[in-house]
Amino acid sequence: MAANLRAHHAMDLPFVFDNVDVPDTTAGAPGARELAARISATWIAFARSGTPDNSAIPAWPSYTTKERATMILDTACRVAHDPNREMRLLWSRVVKN
Repeated sequence: MAANLRAHHAMDLPFVFDNVDVPDTTAGAPGARELAARISATWIAFARSGTPDNSAIPAWPSYTTKERATMILDTACRVAHDPNREMRLLWSRVVKN
């Protein structure tokens, strides 16, 4: 059953609190503990200093509408510039600011 949930609401919380061994959706998942350590370190860094930068992830540049730098938190964390651009542009025609 848990495998069918995929990226459900609040799925990030076990990673934020570095507690992936309890929830069915993350318990025993390959790489979950390592990712949880990186994500919780990132939240702690942000809470302490106002910036998410820490040694567990690559340098995270500030977001601008020109560059659209987005941190992809995954097995290998990385910065992507304007990920899913086509989808964003499609939605921008549907939802007006």
